[in-house]
This record gives sequence, C-alpha cells and structure tokens, in this order.
Amino acid sequence: MRFLAAALLSAIVACTASWRTIVRYSNEPAPPTETPEEGVYRAVLRSLVPVDRPTVVIVSDSETIGPFLAWSSIGGSPVPGYWADTLKRELRAALEARTQGKPADPAAVIAAADRIGVTVLTGVPATAVDLRVKGARPPTPRVRLWQPGFNRDRTIATIDVQYWCGPLCGAGETLFLARRPGLAWRIFGGHVHWVS
Repeated sequence: MRFLAAALLSAIVACTASWRTIVRYSNEPAPPTETPEEGVYRAVLRSLVPVDRPTVVIVSDSETIGPFLAWSSIGGSPVPGYWADTLKRELRAALEARTQGKPADPAAVIAAADRIGVTVLTGVPATAVDLRVKGARPPTPRVRLWQPGFNRDRTIATIDVQYWCGPLCGAGETLFLARRPGLAWRIFGGHVHWVS
C-alpha cells in the first residue's frame, strides 16, 4: 500500500512539475481588493499596451473593432496535445466556463486599466477611424474583451480578445492565464483565431 501511495504521489508531482515548462507564474502580489476578473483584464491590457505607446485604449462593444482588417482563420485545437493531462483538463474547464459572446463588464475593465495607468475610452464607434499620417504616432489601439472563464479553483483562466492597432495590425485570440493564490495573473499561452 505504501508503494502505491508513493507511486501516486510521484505521478502527481511529475504532472505538476511538467506544468513549469509551459506555465510561467507571476511573483507580483495581486491587489487585495482586485477581483479575479479585474486581474485577468489587467494582465491582458498590460500585454496589449506597449510601454512606448500612448496609455490610452479604446474598449469596443461592437463586433467591428477597426477598419481594414484582413481576416485569416487559423484552425486547430486550442489545447496542445503534448501538454500534461492535468493542465489540459484545467484549461478545458476554463474554456468551457467562458461566457462566449458576453462582453466584459466595462466597470471591471476600467478598474483594471486604472491600476496600470491606462485610460480607457468607451462609446467610440467602430466607424470612427483614428489613422495617422506616415511618421506620426500610431493610432489609438482598440480592444474588445469578453468575460473570462475559470477553472474550479480560479488558478487557470481563459479570455477571448480582439485588438486592432492600425492597418494590417490586429488579431483575435483566446488567451490562457495562470496564477498562484494571492499573486497576479500572467499570460502563458493562447490560441490565435485570426490575424491582420
């Protein structure tokens, strides 16, 4: 019996250890009043708004987020087959928990953006083009976020995101995030649906 317990324990440790080659956790403490949803939005916005760009982003609630999109559908399963079974199971649970088609809560997105110093503009019609002349600063990025999905213990999350950052600059993807309790979310992967 002892041998069986030791074998089971080593199998569990090996599965979790194999996560470390894929999942990168943040060491940054999460703000104590931040909800898991706000934390996911904060991680996504931080990844989409580069340091050298303006700290303003347009959050769209429209299907169309920018002009001149060249859509290319990229198929395949969002969960790679070579990942550890435990990680695949947790990620699939988060994918199934997503509320597809349900847009992000604007108040939660604004709260998340405030924490990282990003100004969110809402209510800007998708037809309002913000193109700049060549050599000038890039257009204001547009982002569309949906509500995230979580695994049972809220340590793995998935979120659908679309962004547009200028002509032939944009993508739509499902991002994968992970965190340890009390720490901030960090993106560790994703599945691209289209690129421009």
